[in-house]
Amino acid sequence: MTDTITRLKQIGQTKIVAKAVLAQMNYSLPEICKPNKYAEVVAVRQKAMYVCSEIVGAGTSTIGYVFKRDHSCIDHAKKQIKGKMVYDPDMERHVRDLIEAGWKALEQADDPYKRTEDSTQSRVRPRHNSSAELPRL
Repeated sequence: MTDTITRLKQIGQTKIVAKAVLAQMNYSLPEICKPNKYAEVVAVRQKAMYVCSEIVGAGTSTIGYVFKRDHSCIDHAKKQIKGKMVYDPDMERHVRDLIEAGWKALEQADDPYKRTEDSTQSRVRPRHNSSAELPRL
């Protein structure tokens, strides 16, 4: 049960980060999830997958679920972006900016799994402490 909740939370967080990052590059999530192999679209998709893996820390299968890709595509994207960042300072700056945008989006998003004092107290059933209500033995 906990693994399912964790995975659902990671999927939600990945979608939030992906949408924010893709908006920075003037793309949408449905547009990127199509089986498009144009170099520009592939590069944008790879950056978004890399940023999601860096921020959310979800597994490759979870990120792949959001982007409708196999886990090996996520591994390949991470290797490609890491390699380009080493040799291209502009790429590194761009990816760092995308990571910053992803963090901001995640911080501003409403987390349905976030627990607050009010939400936990309202779900707890009150206990009856009155001894008058209990039958005597």
